[in-house]
Amino acid sequence: MQPIDPIKAAISKLIGRILKLILVLLILRLIGPIFFDFPVLVINGELLLAEHITLILEAAFVLGFGYAIISSMRGLLDFIAVRLVSRIGATKETLRRIFMDFLYAVLGLTAWCYSVSFASIPAIGGLVSKIAMAAAAILFLMTIYRLGRRTYRTFAEVYEKFVENLARKLAHE
Repeated sequence: MQPIDPIKAAISKLIGRILKLILVLLILRLIGPIFFDFPVLVINGELLLAEHITLILEAAFVLGFGYAIISSMRGLLDFIAVRLVSRIGATKETLRRIFMDFLYAVLGLTAWCYSVSFASIPAIGGLVSKIAMAAAAILFLMTIYRLGRRTYRTFAEVYEKFVENLARKLAHE
């Protein structure tokens, strides 16, 4: 059995980072609308509004804290993987990588969702949006591919038995 202190520390760190993200987003959402229409800068004759700055800040905080949350989850995932190894039959490292790939896929999808909003930024928004969208899509697709490959390699026997049992049942009916 694992000592409780490292697990407690990992959970505490994770909850702390999640709460910080929630607090920052709450502050941005409450204060942001007050300043939305204020011009900040003129770029090529177009106004850069506080709304655009708020959008960039929100995306940066979500992605930054998201990465910090994923980093906090690594330690916790090690403990979870150790518990699952005996039940599933996969190695601890394989399970840890499957969990991490899933979390990075979520982070990539989040980045892609934010990248669509960048198009509203004057002058450079379209280009920034397309670059961010391409990078996020590549991250998401590569991670999903790795996740699928690892999951299939790890659970191929279970999948084969399931298909065989299903085919046997369907053949008898």
